[in-house]
Amino acid sequence: MPRILETPRLVLRHLEPADLDPLFSLYRDREIRQYFPDGTRTLEQTREELDFFLNGHPRSPELGLWATIEKESGAFLGRCGLLPWNIEGRREVELAFLIDKRRWGEGLATEASLGIVDYAANALGLSRLICLIHPENARSIATARKVGMRFEREHTDEYGPCHIYARELMRPECAAAVRLEEFRQELARDLVLMWRESFEFGVGITDSHPLAEQEQALLEKVVPDNTVRVAFLDRQMVGFVAATPTSIAQLYVRKGFHRRGIGSRLLQWAKGQSAGSLWLYTFDRNAGARAFYERHGFRIIARGHEPEWDLDDVKYEWTAR
Repeated sequence: MPRILETPRLVLRHLEPADLDPLFSLYRDREIRQYFPDGTRTLEQTREELDFFLNGHPRSPELGLWATIEKESGAFLGRCGLLPWNIEGRREVELAFLIDKRRWGEGLATEASLGIVDYAANALGLSRLICLIHPENARSIATARKVGMRFEREHTDEYGPCHIYARELMRPECAAAVRLEEFRQELARDLVLMWRESFEFGVGITDSHPLAEQEQALLEKVVPDNTVRVAFLDRQMVGFVAATPTSIAQLYVRKGFHRRGIGSRLLQWAKGQSAGSLWLYTFDRNAGARAFYERHGFRIIARGHEPEWDLDDVKYEWTAR
């Protein structure tokens, strides 16, 4: 079955008849289906849904619910995808995700969702996505926020109340609006605040370093050893990169501005000033960063452990062809 998209750990493809049993094992589980408006499903109801989505959504074949498969094991982990809706006269596309509860806490729903957001913007040219989430579903709300969704409004339909989370998508051509400037010392405090928030968002841990200590590290270590470019969209600082001709020390995009071509613009600059190859480290648990670098031609060359944070890290390398 043709693949729709890939992420570092997952393959998303169209559902097929052989997926019935693993899909039913998820749909019959009360905990997994706790916040779904139609609750658990019977085998026949599961079969009907699977048949409905075999070739994508019948009204919009480019959308649908897709089997979510683990690359390493080939295991069926769930189904995620994009669903069309008409809400109060407006056409919306919902980002939907469901992962086997035995694999909760591994970042798989976030990783699949990030891949789908990228696919929606770059392959389908969509300009907006939403999530429809039960107000008490804290786990799904957290996933939506991790992929840049923000609470928009309450909504009630025939299934009952829900919250609408939404985000606008910026397609690659919009990256031309991003302006890169040389680092100036007066930008240090705002840059560190953005850096800190982006780090905590991507890695999922709190940075307890004093702000003044981080600002000093930026000015005394990062800036002297690297060339730094700061990205602005209109007048707002939205990202930065610190790089040498052979390595990238830091590349961060402001929380809430991912998937808008900003990171790609910064990486393009870093590649352009390089000697033809670049290496960098990122934390293994930062699925969004890993997917980003792998989409842009970086490959894993080593794995290790970062003692300061006590976290596993991954070393990537890119070489110009």
